[in-house]
Amino acid sequence: MKQIYNMKFSGSPITILLLLLLINSVYSYWNASIQAVKTDYFTLWAISQQLPAENIYSENWKKSTAQKTYKQALKPTASLEYKLAARNAYRLFKGKFEISATPFLHAVINILSTGNYKTDKTIFTIIACLSLIASLIILAKLLNFSLIHASLFFLLFSSFYPPLLTDISFGNLNQMQLLLLTLYLAFGQSRRARYILLSGFFLGLGIMLKPNTLFIAFVQALLLLLDKDIKNFCYFCLGNIISGIYAIVISVAFFGYMTVWLDFIVNLQNALTNRYHTSWGNLSFTNLIFDSFGINISVLNIIILISAIIILYFFAKKQSAKAPHILNVTTSQQQLDRLFLSVGLGSVIMFLSAGLIWIHYYVLVIPFLMFMLRDMNLSKNNIIKLLIPTIILLLFSSVVEIGISNGTNAKLSWCLIYNFSTFLLLIVIYVNLCQFFKMRNCTAPCRHNSDKTNS
Repeated sequence: MKQIYNMKFSGSPITILLLLLLINSVYSYWNASIQAVKTDYFTLWAISQQLPAENIYSENWKKSTAQKTYKQALKPTASLEYKLAARNAYRLFKGKFEISATPFLHAVINILSTGNYKTDKTIFTIIACLSLIASLIILAKLLNFSLIHASLFFLLFSSFYPPLLTDISFGNLNQMQLLLLTLYLAFGQSRRARYILLSGFFLGLGIMLKPNTLFIAFVQALLLLLDKDIKNFCYFCLGNIISGIYAIVISVAFFGYMTVWLDFIVNLQNALTNRYHTSWGNLSFTNLIFDSFGINISVLNIIILISAIIILYFFAKKQSAKAPHILNVTTSQQQLDRLFLSVGLGSVIMFLSAGLIWIHYYVLVIPFLMFMLRDMNLSKNNIIKLLIPTIILLLFSSVVEIGISNGTNAKLSWCLIYNFSTFLLLIVIYVNLCQFFKMRNCTAPCRHNSDKTNS
C-alpha cells in the first residue's frame, strides 16, 4: 500500500497554476458542502434521535416521528440549519418520513450522533469530503495516474459532475460508498488472502449500509468463478459474510430485537412496488419503460445482462483458442482490471434494472470512468479508443445542462440522456470484459506458474 502515497508534483509554472486552481476548487467544494441543506442526512439524523424503537418501518411510526421533528423545528431554540432542513423534508416527504435505510445505517448514525444537528452535520460533511479526496487519490494511484491527474479528476467531478453535486446538496452516502468501493479495489488487487478478505469485507460493509452495491459483489463473485479462482472466491465471499454478520449483530444489539432486519426487508419489498415517476427525477430505465408501455422488465434486464457475461466468457475463450499467444500483461494488472469491471458492470446492472435510480447513484461509477481513461496518451491509435469514454463523460457532465430547459420536459431529458450514456457505458464495459477474458485465457499457463511462485 506504500505506492499509494508515492506521488509528487513537478515544479513547473503550469503545475503551480493548477495547484492554485485546485485550492480554489477545494474551497468551493467545501463551501458548497457545508452550506448545503442536506435533506437526506437530516432525515436519517432526525430518525436516529428517536431510536432505538420498535418497527420503525411502520406507517404510524414514520408519521409520528415526522410530526415530532417538525414540532421541534418550530421551537425558538432550534438552529437555522435544523429549521431549513425540516422545512425541506416536510415539503419533500409530505408530512411523513420515507424510511428505507438499513437498520445498520440507522444504528451507525445514532451511535456517531452528538445530539446537536449543526455539529453532526459538520462532522458528516468533513467525513464526506475526506472520503472523496482519499478515494480520488487512491484510485489515481491504482490506475498509474500522477497526483496532477488526480487533481484534474477532482476539478472535473467536484465542479462538473451533477451526480456528485447532487450528493453534496442532499447529503446522501455516496461519497462514503465511493471510499468503501475504493478500499475494495485497493485491497482486492493483492494475491494475499487477508487482503482479499478485507476487500470483501469493505464491499460487504457498503452493502449493509446501503444495498445498491449488491450487484457489484455478485459480478465479482461470478467473474472469480468463471476465472476458476476458487481460493480468492472463497476469501472474497468470507469477507462479505463477516461484514454481514458484523452489521446484523451491531444493529440487533442496538435495536434490541431480532426481527429488525425482517422488518426492513418487508418495508423494502413494499417500497419496490411504489412507482416514482420520471417527472419526479427518477432516472430508472425500467421505470421509463413501465411509464411508457406498462411493462416491468426489471427481472428480464438482470437475466440478459448477467447472461451476457457468460456468453462473452465462452466467446472470448473460443477466440483465444483459435490464436493462442501470451500477452504482456501481469496477473496483478488483470486482477485489478477485473475489480474495476465488477464495479462498472455491477453499477450498470443496477441502473438498468432497479425501479428507482436517483442521479447521485452515478457517483458509484466514478472508479470505472477513471478506469476508461487510464490510457490518456493522445496518439493516433488512442484517439478513437478515448472517443466514446470522452463522450460518456461529457453526457454525464454539467455541459448537457446548456441544452436542457427548466420546463416540464427537463426531467425526461435528463432521464433519456443518462440512460443513453449508461448504454454507451455498458458497451465499453462489455468490450473491456471481452478483452479481459481473452487475456486470462491466453495467459493461463504462465498465470498458474506465477501463482505458484507467489504462494
